[in-house]
Amino acid sequence: GPDGISKFPHPVFGHFTPQQWGQSMFKHLDHHLRQFGS
Repeated sequence: GPDGISKFPHPVFGHFTPQQWGQSMFKHLDHHLRQFGS
């Protein structure tokens, strides 16, 4: 949940809020889907 994900900092960008983690995951997945034309 939101409390668990914000305990661990991102290795490059540091601490994220749960909302920032969600945005990051969405952008990462969207990037890969666009690579394959999905």
